[in-house]
Amino acid sequence: MVARAVVENRINSGPAKHSLNDNALLDAHRPPRQPPGGRFDGPQAVRWRHRIAAEGNTAEAYRDAKGQQGDRCRGARQQTGRAQEKSRPLAVKGSQSLHWSGSRRSHRGSNNNVLVRFVRPLGQRKTMSGLEQSWAAEFELAVQCCKAAFRDAAPDPPAVPAGLNWQRFSRFTAFHRIEGFAAAFFAEPKSGAPTEVRSALAEALARIAARNLEVMAECQALRQSFERAGLPLLFLKGLTSGALAYRNPVTKTAIDIDLLIDPNDLRAAAGLLRECGYRLDVPRASPSEQVLQKWHRSSKESVWLNDAQAIQLDLHTRVADNSRLIPRISVHSPRQVVDIGNGVQLPTLAPDELFAYLAVHGASSAWFRLKWISDFAGPLHGRNSAEVDRLYRRSQDLGAGRAAGQALLLADRLFGSLEANPELRRRLLDDPSTRRLCSIALRLLSRKPAEPTEQLLGTLPHRMSQFLLLPGIGFRLGELTDQVRRVFANRSA
Repeated sequence: MVARAVVENRINSGPAKHSLNDNALLDAHRPPRQPPGGRFDGPQAVRWRHRIAAEGNTAEAYRDAKGQQGDRCRGARQQTGRAQEKSRPLAVKGSQSLHWSGSRRSHRGSNNNVLVRFVRPLGQRKTMSGLEQSWAAEFELAVQCCKAAFRDAAPDPPAVPAGLNWQRFSRFTAFHRIEGFAAAFFAEPKSGAPTEVRSALAEALARIAARNLEVMAECQALRQSFERAGLPLLFLKGLTSGALAYRNPVTKTAIDIDLLIDPNDLRAAAGLLRECGYRLDVPRASPSEQVLQKWHRSSKESVWLNDAQAIQLDLHTRVADNSRLIPRISVHSPRQVVDIGNGVQLPTLAPDELFAYLAVHGASSAWFRLKWISDFAGPLHGRNSAEVDRLYRRSQDLGAGRAAGQALLLADRLFGSLEANPELRRRLLDDPSTRRLCSIALRLLSRKPAEPTEQLLGTLPHRMSQFLLLPGIGFRLGELTDQVRRVFANRSA
């Protein structure tokens, strides 16, 4: 493993010391350049500290330390920086899908004309003992599978990373619920996947397709029942998101059905679901409807099961647990009707509201499952920079806060969603909280597959990240109160 280096001019750093002016001397994706005379002037001092964005799994930036404290310390850093720079090899070629060059930022107290950032490649292990082997190769290939499934994606051939373990890759795709995408990606015999892996993925895709047909028919029946009862509803995520994001929606795994209703219609909707063969699972069923009403005051959804069809339905009365996030999005928000196949059409949120909702939904679980960020990035693929910028600004009006920035940075890191919009990327990277949220999500995404509830303190990153989604002490205190209330509600459910 070798380090990457990106050398960029600093902002407001004084006159250039070479004739390249604002052009980078070294770009990670182009051959090295040198000023006239073949000599590299600067940096005069380079310091970095190791920031790990995944537990041995993910590349993260080495960043400059702040300031300089006196001539004596500056001289020591100069010698150290030169020595470490010489000892660290450079790579000018690598995967663009999992690396961004970062934003240009000035640093107080520094007179260097260039900024050097060293980035550890995805998959390089930590030197500390007791850490699990990196899942970098499996993660990288899984990202390829998702991107290839996008509606407007070019059909690029698979690029199998070195060191890939196919058994672990199968486990990774199952956990992240992208087996259908992987099956389509490796459908051809010459795709590079072993025969037994392709056969297992093909069987998984057949199960997914059959399940999707069952869910599709149930969704159509539910829509008709609610329309006859005069109850407005919207379908969230699921098959509607698959139809909007992917070339072949049948490859998207459908686990449950998510319905959004008016809170005032909760009693009528609950009765209608029981008529349709559903029973209340969370909270525990009770003869009194007051239990359900009380539950929905602290939680955005209740869980219903149809035992005959083995279908789970999440009944939403709002779109976020914290009412301060996207408070203006409801069942009465602008909508679009999506054809999910076989002539079945389902209503869902309009594009602007859907963008904000998917961002907040993913942020509520810190994006620990790859399918969620793929569902978010798919509709953005191929959109022009002005449209993506407009969607982001609209999400701020709707109250998505930093969840939208986190989602865009993560989608950019994995799928290049902001390649055509470097200015928006720079603005998002300039916010430390948004950068931190992205790092948390990337760390959870690329680690060893495991449900958060199965690990000691596994849900802690999810809970802590919620406090960063909106600025202000008021939001954090409110979030703390909501989390405590939900914990007690779950124990009594």
